[in-house]
Amino acid sequence: MNNFRERLLAEWLEPFCERHGYATTGFIWESVDKLDPADAKDFLAAVDEGLVVHDSGVFRAPCSKATEQIFWQGLKTTSPRKITLWIEPVITMAGLFRLHSKYGWPRSQLGMQSKTWAFDVVAYAQDQDQELLACEVKKSWREIEKLISLMSIHKASPPERIAGVSGAERNALKKVIGCARQSRPCFGRSVRVIEAQYLQHSMEPARR
Repeated sequence: MNNFRERLLAEWLEPFCERHGYATTGFIWESVDKLDPADAKDFLAAVDEGLVVHDSGVFRAPCSKATEQIFWQGLKTTSPRKITLWIEPVITMAGLFRLHSKYGWPRSQLGMQSKTWAFDVVAYAQDQDQELLACEVKKSWREIEKLISLMSIHKASPPERIAGVSGAERNALKKVIGCARQSRPCFGRSVRVIEAQYLQHSMEPARR
């Protein structure tokens, strides 16, 4: 973790703060303690092997129009403004490395954020258009189970239902809609739709 902390300050925190006009002294270093060393290691590998490209505190994958930042900003009224490490984007980029190194997905076919903004990690076909694999990153099993439960509740909800929900429920419905648009059956006979895994330590199925 020492290597991660050193690079965090020099390579990513300082450019991020300079871009937004923040003081690096506002960073809460204790927030790094919540990151699993395995995720930190694979995140660094994703950066070093070119699976993501960094620019002024944000990261982009080859098949991504969206950028991801690894810092969370606190209230504007606090001086210096508090900044913490945003764990989920770090795990997201670690997941890209695992898909590439363990399962052989080419760099050019990996992206962050699906076209519908429903999923965190996406693996594409060679045409870089068809989504073959969509993954969602959560920090805990509690969050995963809640998401699956809400998706199950909304498995038959029409897309227009999204206007009447918010928060975690809206997020779950976005994923159901995203699956439908990519012709992925939701909670039917197919086991291809959902495969919940604990991404911090491996991409092997932990639960189906």
